[in-house]
Amino acid sequence: MGEVPPGTGSADAVGTESDEEPLARQAPEIVRETFPTREVPAKIVVNNPMFRDVFDCESYSLVNKSLTYGSREAHTLGRRKKDVAQSFGVRSEWDGTPPLKVFQFLRKFAKACDDNDVSEAEAFFMLQDFTKEPLRSEVMSVMPSRHGGNPGEVNSYLELINWMLRYHADEASLAAQTRTHLPKGMKIASISTLEGNVIAVTQQQLDEVKGEVPPRPGPRTEVKLPTVHRENVPAELHQRLDELIQKHHKLWDGDLGLIKATEHRIVLKPGAKPVRLSPYRMGSIPDMH
Repeated sequence: MGEVPPGTGSADAVGTESDEEPLARQAPEIVRETFPTREVPAKIVVNNPMFRDVFDCESYSLVNKSLTYGSREAHTLGRRKKDVAQSFGVRSEWDGTPPLKVFQFLRKFAKACDDNDVSEAEAFFMLQDFTKEPLRSEVMSVMPSRHGGNPGEVNSYLELINWMLRYHADEASLAAQTRTHLPKGMKIASISTLEGNVIAVTQQQLDEVKGEVPPRPGPRTEVKLPTVHRENVPAELHQRLDELIQKHHKLWDGDLGLIKATEHRIVLKPGAKPVRLSPYRMGSIPDMH
């Protein structure tokens, strides 16, 4: 066996890496991705303060504000779209008409994304799939191309929302429509609801939102209580029954109450049709309570 060249270690170590090789060369290098900074585009200026929220792109921002979009997000985008479609509603795509429906469309899309924890980066590439022609082509024309040939007019979710608002709505058109469709004595207010945040309210409701609640008329002094049949009620319970009716006398004062229930919607199956039934017949017992 020949001599081992100096500096190569023992004969058994010929052709192998030295035990003193730096650890950095033995393990793969970890590349850390640099995430972009979230920027809010210039807001649309309106004169009427009641319209500021509906024209503000941040009103349609998502809970998940992540801007990360890489191979992992692109790979799962198709499945994420299906999840959003279930919340958004099947066959609910919008074609851009009527233009002022943009507020309802954006609010509905944002809620569907939040229901499925979709990020703003994912929503940016997803929104066009919830439109239909001719709006879809118009949206795609301002989006950046996948291969970098076209930088795009918009480059973030909020910029796309701003473009949608500017393209379809303006303050004058919104004001004209609300004046045309609101009943007498009604005004416009920006109160958030499930399908949008432009609704008709009375002046009293508007004052309540502003914190200026006018005095309301007192409760009615005379309330006609229901007729109660006591034949089968033990005598010792008559007083408790009267107290119970007096406690809930507002049920018979003739005014409609308010149910503060959770907002919800019913998503029908594709092709489902409403069922029309005749009214059910009531019992024949008079004064039944």
